[in-house]
Amino acid sequence: MRLTLLFILFSLYACAQKSAKKEVNQQAKKLVDSAVYKAVYNKDYQQAIFLLNRATEIDNDYFLAYLNKLTFQISIKDYKAALQTVAQLNRLKPEVPDYYVTAGLLYKIDGNNIAFTDYLEKAIFKFETAIEMIDKNDYNYSMLLVNKAVTLILLDKKEEGKQILSAMLKEEKDELKKEMIAQFMNKTKEEIFLLMLNPQEAEQTSSAIVQ
Repeated sequence: MRLTLLFILFSLYACAQKSAKKEVNQQAKKLVDSAVYKAVYNKDYQQAIFLLNRATEIDNDYFLAYLNKLTFQISIKDYKAALQTVAQLNRLKPEVPDYYVTAGLLYKIDGNNIAFTDYLEKAIFKFETAIEMIDKNDYNYSMLLVNKAVTLILLDKKEEGKQILSAMLKEEKDELKKEMIAQFMNKTKEEIFLLMLNPQEAEQTSSAIVQ
């Protein structure tokens, strides 16, 4: 199933990052598992979020609980609550640029253009830092470049972003990655923004993550 850009931004690269695992509270884990089931099979996002809130009350550092909560809050367009959740993701993984992009988009919806620009500029810095540290043969290297390029387009730096995508398209051998890159080549800032905010329901629930 093709992922929308929104879930490319806060799922593929970020979830591939390996950090020291802490022991998961089993009661919190059961709540997360139940929440994902409610959302995926029953489409009951409100109940899923309720369960995830209980999970994060038990374990305030349960990253995957916040990640799923963010997914479901965006699904029901509860953007103000999503801003609070993405702040927790940035607290837990400050090195991951994608959540800064997500925060910026949510601020844009809220009408705060200053915060939108500020968060996306921070994201660009973090993308560049991450790109310097990762091996070019790593699968996530191309994901980082795509996300950086798209973020540049959102910051009205269209030509700079398109140059990155064009260079990637010429070098990329993987057909799936080429398709992903190509879909952003001719999109405007406005089209990308809408794509981020209107993922199909099936794509929303498919991004739920369990540990």
